[in-house]
Amino acid sequence: MRRWPGGRRSSPIHSARVAPLCARNTKTYTSVESVPADPLAGHFAHLADVLPVDAIVTNGAGNYAGWLHRFYRFRAPGSQLAPTSGSMGYGPAAAVGAAATHPAREVFAIAGDGCFMMTCQEMATAGALRAAPDGDRDR
Repeated sequence: MRRWPGGRRSSPIHSARVAPLCARNTKTYTSVESVPADPLAGHFAHLADVLPVDAIVTNGAGNYAGWLHRFYRFRAPGSQLAPTSGSMGYGPAAAVGAAATHPAREVFAIAGDGCFMMTCQEMATAGALRAAPDGDRDR
């Protein structure tokens, strides 16, 4: 019997039956083809093709976060900064902090209009810290 965090238990038989179903359903759910009429799904899935594996991606609490978490695959530890309790405006501020903390890594903030307007002053902080969007600190 396997013990999960919080004391839950899972038997090897249960795990053997459930794991393939979870893998199949996850693959279907995260497939862009599962929502052919969705104009944003392909854009968020495309990010995994073009962003570096260790890129840090931040987001706030807007509806757009659903697309990011459904279609973008985080591929490295420490590559996701996101609120756990619906903080609007978290993404841009987290991106500034991540860029200052990890200057060698590319950092991307995914933000909607409301999220951005709640913390757009963070761009002034980024400028003061010379946190250039392309990682070039010599500008």
